[in-house]
Amino acid sequence: MQDLISVSDLHVINDEPRVLDLRLAEALGFERPRKIREIIERNRHELESFGTLAPRRRAQLRANGARHLVTEYHLNEPQALIVCMFSRTARAADVRRLLVEVFMAWRQGKTVPVKAHHRRPPARRWVDTELFCGWRGNGMCHIEMEVPDWFAEQVLDLYHRAPGQIARNC
Repeated sequence: MQDLISVSDLHVINDEPRVLDLRLAEALGFERPRKIREIIERNRHELESFGTLAPRRRAQLRANGARHLVTEYHLNEPQALIVCMFSRTARAADVRRLLVEVFMAWRQGKTVPVKAHHRRPPARRWVDTELFCGWRGNGMCHIEMEVPDWFAEQVLDLYHRAPGQIARNC
């Protein structure tokens, strides 16, 4: 039972311990862990009465290589307990008991330090891009690349500041 949920599953966001929605769904025994987000959305008003859901948007890579944005929720103790009650799974009572124990241990400082959430975004890294280049008749080439949004924003910003510097002969 102890492996259902533990202190290592907690993350600190704004000085408050939280558990990821998908980790809670796994502990509860959901066949499809993402279904927990339907419970969260249906009960959003009640959950938010206990604080922000700390939603985080992130890109997720599908098996076919496509990327799509998902919203994951980091739940505080009362929110996690309420989601457990609404889940109505066989493990819900055990998970609720463990959540109380884990959060209580965290408050009393009886645990190892939990993973802290980085408030500053990680340094941007160069990414692999798909590059398409075509020659134009005027001695110029046309280049298309698929890049992350943050990179495209930087290129467009640079272009608007110095348009003559971007277009060069190939």
